[in-house]
Amino acid sequence: MAVLEPSKPVYQHGDIFGVPSYSTPGKFNKAVFWPHTDLYHFGIIADYIPDENDYVILESTGKGIGVGRLSWYDGKEYRVFRINDPEAVDLGVRACRALTQFGQARYDYGLYIKILAGCVWTWMEHIWYKMTVKDYAFTWDIRPAELPYARDSRFICTEAANEAWRLVGRPPIPNGVIKLPAGFIEALYCQKLIEVLSDGTTVSATVWTEPNGWAEGGTIKGPF
Repeated sequence: MAVLEPSKPVYQHGDIFGVPSYSTPGKFNKAVFWPHTDLYHFGIIADYIPDENDYVILESTGKGIGVGRLSWYDGKEYRVFRINDPEAVDLGVRACRALTQFGQARYDYGLYIKILAGCVWTWMEHIWYKMTVKDYAFTWDIRPAELPYARDSRFICTEAANEAWRLVGRPPIPNGVIKLPAGFIEALYCQKLIEVLSDGTTVSATVWTEPNGWAEGGTIKGPF
């Protein structure tokens, strides 16, 4: 009787996964924040279970930062990203271990109120610039960096995924910038992240720039 060999992992420690949402909050997220994306819930991959060909994940949900399985999101068209760094394997192990220190951290429900308030304020600024600055290209789109943000001891899912890598010095979303799904897409197109496909191959996105110079590279492409 043949002995089946354990499956080989496609993803590695510290890889970041994003799950799309088509709920009202998910639609708001895609419509308002730029770069636009259907991805809404984020977490990191912490370990591989070869006998089950599944992955242990760390994610922040309504109960705080907890442990789960990537298979919970089978069929939901999740995407996986990896830090674009030659030391990503070793750093990924350290990032997962570092995040566990926040295992008792609460979920940051209050951040959603701050986000909505920040959106209103930013839209008012856009309108003011349109009225007072010649040739200003008005848009309702909001970049994460435009919103006010202060890190605290509570985490929504995107904060937790980024925090793991901040603790080892490689945050895909910079310090001082609010952690939103759009921030991970920006990191992808700024070459801080690469995408890992289901067969294990990696893909680098086309780099891009905006007229105001807040990124470097070529031309942005979408949808994401």
